[in-house]
Amino acid sequence: AMVAAGRVVGAAAARRRVMLAAACVGGAAGGSLLLWKKQERDRCVAFLEAGFRIFRLVKTSAVIVVDYKLVRMKDTMMRNLIRRDETRIKIDSAARELEEADRIAKQAEQRLASLLADGKSSREAVAAAEKEAQETMQRAADRAENLVKERKLAEMSETTEDMRRAHQRSAERLLSLARANKGAYIKIAQHLSQMDYLLPDEYTTTLRACLDDAPRSSFENVSKTIEEDLGKPVSVLFASFDKEAIASASLAQVHVAHLHPSEGERTGRKVAVKVQHYGLRETAVGDVDAVRAVVQVVSKLFPAMPLWWLADEIAPNLPIELDFQQEAKNAERCRSLFKHDPFVVVPEIFYPLSSSRVLCMSFEDGCKVTDVESLKKKGLSLENVARLLSVTFCKQIFEAGFVHCDPHPANVLVRSVGGLRKQAQLVLLDHGLYKELDSDFRADYCLLWKSMIFGEVDIIRQQCQKFGAGDMYPLLAAMLTTRPWNDVVNKSIDSLKIPDSAEDALKIKQYASQYAIDISIMLNRVPRQMLLLFKANDSLRHVDRKLGAPTNTLEITARATIRALQRWELEHGNISAYLRCIFDRWRMEVAIVSLHIYKVGMRFLSHTKSLHSYLSSSITE
Repeated sequence: AMVAAGRVVGAAAARRRVMLAAACVGGAAGGSLLLWKKQERDRCVAFLEAGFRIFRLVKTSAVIVVDYKLVRMKDTMMRNLIRRDETRIKIDSAARELEEADRIAKQAEQRLASLLADGKSSREAVAAAEKEAQETMQRAADRAENLVKERKLAEMSETTEDMRRAHQRSAERLLSLARANKGAYIKIAQHLSQMDYLLPDEYTTTLRACLDDAPRSSFENVSKTIEEDLGKPVSVLFASFDKEAIASASLAQVHVAHLHPSEGERTGRKVAVKVQHYGLRETAVGDVDAVRAVVQVVSKLFPAMPLWWLADEIAPNLPIELDFQQEAKNAERCRSLFKHDPFVVVPEIFYPLSSSRVLCMSFEDGCKVTDVESLKKKGLSLENVARLLSVTFCKQIFEAGFVHCDPHPANVLVRSVGGLRKQAQLVLLDHGLYKELDSDFRADYCLLWKSMIFGEVDIIRQQCQKFGAGDMYPLLAAMLTTRPWNDVVNKSIDSLKIPDSAEDALKIKQYASQYAIDISIMLNRVPRQMLLLFKANDSLRHVDRKLGAPTNTLEITARATIRALQRWELEHGNISAYLRCIFDRWRMEVAIVSLHIYKVGMRFLSHTKSLHSYLSSSITE
């Protein structure tokens, strides 16, 4: 009986073990199934999101293309239709004014002819008749010009206004697309917003919202990214961590946090934590490929405006920008470059709390470089700020050959240092996109700038052709200096003068508009290094315009170029070329001093004329 009872107990225990094993296997299988389902679900969600982004891109591009095609069709039709009554009234009125002015001018001319034929008229009478004839002829010429203008407006006004509205609609569609698709699309929109010299105002003004108002990730996704990369939750890694981001950009957003206090400290150090938008790393490359495909289609539909350079510029650089470890290395190198400069600051990196998607750095305060009101409240000179910015980036481009290629206003802060005499200090942020210029490229680029400064046409042609410009070398020179070719080759005393008036700005805009097609072709030809320099120059010029162009950046560029060439020739043992650089530097300084004397003299003459006019009117009264 005892043996039988033991067998029964053993069998029950065996059954329990079998059932437990089966439960374990079933649980493991179920868990694996759930995990597999979660992975598949995540993959399906990512696939669907990518599909939606491509769908939105294609839909937006198609709508924009159709919109512009319809405007052009309307333009063609309107040229064959009778103008509206209002337009006809304006033309008829201008024609009548011209007819009347022409009649008066002929009468004045006949009176002058009679006086001259008479031979007995006084000199004063003849002079008065000549003056009247000239004035009436000028008035008639003005009326004729006005008639031509009205006729031209009659042909273009409706079409021009329609085109402006199409630009505005397209810009708003692109802004909506960028905000909906985020990531790489925000990056592209930011770059387009700073191309003032090439794109219509409707685009640059509308897309500028992407510089300050990029979409933000939820704190849940931020925490998830930090924990996945650093292996611990946010509450363990930091003493405090603000849930609301203080800034958001195309690829990441920044949160304020405090480190755990070290021994002897009451509070931990204040830091800025840059966290990549969740899932961006996995989708960005595909997004750029989609943009490239659509750009190729659009370029074929509008062969006059090839835009391949846009995708070619972003595609190879985006994976680098997504690696925050590379950004940390760039920041350290930039920090080393300016370690002896008290007026340029680069945040310190905390490597234990950083990864490929998380970057922890010292918190640096300041206002945006384009916040003119805040700069004035800090007692800072706009001229000094503009000069410091230009000197800083000229050092990177011409001397170090290691260039921050994304210096838009949100990435450059300004704060005041010093006592009573406050001076500006720059804080350089976002070191994800840098370009290292090789020695030969930098030397050729410096030589090109030197030749443009001195108006040396043969060297300009030679150097531009090295960069792939071919016969379009005047255009490349104009693009780099944002001055018409005639001004580039001008060797007069004001050749180093930067266009700074509203009239000059309009002239540059019209020049760029006139050659917009050639500019796009040029951007497809130049080396990729040059594309990133164009991007950096676009950003810096945008900042300079926002500050009111208070300083002559061309002078700063001239000095940096000559110094860099002088150093390069000395390093390569070219003594004759080195001595020639010394002579060029002396010649340039003479030109700059002469320009300053010329400007002071012109300002003095202007004040003198104003004073003379005021005194004359007072005496007359």
